Amino acid sequence: MMSSYLKPAALLLLLLSLAACWDDSRDPLTPTPRVLSSSVALNGSVSATFSQPMDPDTLTTATFTLTGAAVPVQGSVSYANQTVVFRPAAQLASQATFTATITDEARSASGVAMAADYAWNITTGDIVTP
Repeated sequence: MMSSYLKPAALLLLLLSLAACWDDSRDPLTPTPRVLSSSVALNGSVSATFSQPMDPDTLTTATFTLTGAAVPVQGSVSYANQTVVFRPAAQLASQATFTATITDEARSASGVAMAADYAWNITTGDIVTP
């Protein structure tokens, strides 16, 4: 039987272990193109690599969006190897700024939600990649 002094210590250890499931000491993801990137290809995609495996069912066009001038860009979302990719359905407008957002509804494979929405801006150039 566990002594009354060990019960709180065991509970604290359990809580610390659970808190470590989402490592807040580093960015939860690395966006591509980088934040404030310019001259992004008009036919390019936007992606983010997470610091841990994610639940692919929570990475959709509802949780990963791209907007330009407050207008949502239509596209598709895929996830593999800790990287989520947003592929626009049509070529992006040239010389325009877009905001990519991954909402806090995205969850890790262990079910932990992101602490907050993650958003970054990119600017297109006028090139189309082969």
